[in-house]
Amino acid sequence: YYRQDENAPNAIVSYYAKGSLVALALDLQLREASKGRRSLDDVMRALWQRHGQTGVGVEEEGIFELVAEIAAEAGSGDGKKLAQWLRRAVEGTDDLPLARWLKAFAVDYRAEPESDAPSLGVKLASGSEVKLASVFDG
Repeated sequence: YYRQDENAPNAIVSYYAKGSLVALALDLQLREASKGRRSLDDVMRALWQRHGQTGVGVEEEGIFELVAEIAAEAGSGDGKKLAQWLRRAVEGTDDLPLARWLKAFAVDYRAEPESDAPSLGVKLASGSEVKLASVFDG
């Protein structure tokens, strides 16, 4: 069962947040490599046509193969290379170089802290007593 513990903030990544960032990164790479001829929209349309409308499930490798196919159709170089990147992004823990990819679309991206306020780097448990719930890495 999925149960968070005191180290969860340091060890768990939201798959919702990461998924949206991976989708953005995939879209940017498809658009740049194909000079705007292909995008994540093409991947989603193909998924709907091949699987959503037919009721046939997507095999485990299906998304990666489809991305390789669409990238290759667009003449955007080696589609297999993009599919391999997607696998590493989905399964790995490395940060995505969004600033570099967004720059190609004239978007200046800088990650900044939420607040300049001093912080102890901890999360307190709720209740009337002061009790540490988590200590953040760093």
